[in-house]
Amino acid sequence: MKRKRLSANDIIKKYKKGERDFSRIECIGGWLAGVNLSGSSFRKADLSFTSFQGSNLKGCDFSGADLTWTNFVNADLTKASMRKTKLSFSKLNNAIFEGADLSGADLSYTLLFNVNLSAAKLDGTILSSAAFDISQMREEEHEFVMRELERSGQILPRGLFRGIRFRSIQIMEKARSVKAISKIITTYTRVRDKVGEFFGYSKPSEYVSPTTGYSRRTVYTRSGYGLKKKLKKEQVYKQFY
Repeated sequence: MKRKRLSANDIIKKYKKGERDFSRIECIGGWLAGVNLSGSSFRKADLSFTSFQGSNLKGCDFSGADLTWTNFVNADLTKASMRKTKLSFSKLNNAIFEGADLSGADLSYTLLFNVNLSAAKLDGTILSSAAFDISQMREEEHEFVMRELERSGQILPRGLFRGIRFRSIQIMEKARSVKAISKIITTYTRVRDKVGEFFGYSKPSEYVSPTTGYSRRTVYTRSGYGLKKKLKKEQVYKQFY
């Protein structure tokens, strides 16, 4: 069955008039960000490259829909049905999936930063190479995603293609920075602990005071010489603002 083409504006106008059935429509690269479309049916629709950022999509039915490369950042998908949907390469950061049905959905290569899927139905859901944290992004996966984007670039408006490409590169650059900083901190911690053990210091324990603005750290320092080494326990307060 051939899909009916609708623009994003057509969908918004029809929704305001009371229409809720948008099954099998085609709206590629549409701008549906920040709108209320709760209770709508988009079964087997092609909504690839569409932005639903910050939209109210409570109870929507996306079963069998093509949602590849879509933007659901900050969208409310409470109790939405997304059974067997294609969601690969999409951004789902901060989206709400409370009571959503993602059974059989393909979420490979998606970004799921700060997303809780514990209350969603995930029977047969594909989550291969999905990233729940920016540090989980890998170079080889990013290269694969960019190749797939280049293939899709032929059917997209040039501005949309460039925008998605720029944001994808930007996210990967942030991931590289996070990994570099994490490596420096890990190396520093390892060296600090080894030096402490060599000189007979024990590892410091950290206590954060409920009083705003201060932390207390237990520090052990060596005093005395010879075979018996005495440890002096001190409570050190410091402002951590």
